Amino acid sequence: MLHAKYPNCIVMSAHRNDDVAMLRQAIVAFFQQDLVEAGLFLPWSAQKLRGEIFSSCVVLEERADGEGAFLRVRGPRQAVKVLAEQISQTL
Repeated sequence: MLHAKYPNCIVMSAHRNDDVAMLRQAIVAFFQQDLVEAGLFLPWSAQKLRGEIFSSCVVLEERADGEGAFLRVRGPRQAVKVLAEQISQTL
C-alpha cells in the first residue's frame, strides 16, 4: 500500500537489525551521491593546504615519499576542484 502511494519510500521495522542497516545505507548513499573521488599530490612545500583538505574532504588513503604526500579523497566536486587548483599554484 505504501509503495503504491510513495514508490521511493523505505518500509522497515526499527526492531529488525537488517532493516536498520538498510536504512543507514540508504541515508549514507543519499548524502554521498554528489561526492567525487580524486587523487591529489600535495608537495611538502604546500603542506599548509593539509588542514583544508582534511576539513573539506574525507581522506580515504594517504602515502608519502620524498616529494610529498599522495592523498585519495572523497568530497564535493567543487571543493576537490578548488583544492587541485590551489595545489597546482604551489608547484
